[in-house]
Amino acid sequence: MTFTQDTSDAKILNKYLLGLSEKVGQRLRRAGLCASCLRLTVRYKSFHTFTKQRTMEAQTDDTKLIFENARLILDSISLKEPVRLLGVTAARLSSGLDGASLFEEKRRKYRLNRLLDSVNDRFGEEAVLYASLLDSGKHERVISPAWRPHGPRRY
Repeated sequence: MTFTQDTSDAKILNKYLLGLSEKVGQRLRRAGLCASCLRLTVRYKSFHTFTKQRTMEAQTDDTKLIFENARLILDSISLKEPVRLLGVTAARLSSGLDGASLFEEKRRKYRLNRLLDSVNDRFGEEAVLYASLLDSGKHERVISPAWRPHGPRRY
């Protein structure tokens, strides 16, 4: 994802990292795959680009685990200049999980991720998303409430 403005703000970088992690997780789940390695690509303002990877503790297609590992990679990097592009890539792919884990928490995460994917497939890619992604500018076509000074937005 290339940013409209280069940034060094960790809060902004984490927000986009979460969005990218969600896309990677969705794609893995749709393909029935899991990843055991994650790669983060960073491109600076000067167009210097590098990739760093991390082997995860277990195979996963869970957005939260993908994000946590991507954030660990980003936190391990000393940013030398503003970032122009971030990329998250799943690697070392294998056939996906089937939800038959011995642990209830893992089964719940498995079912929740599939439920969220089915809602987003039916009602649009961003029907359900993390609250921190709401202000990322992707929802400019949402009709504003009538109580706003300018009234409802018309399309």
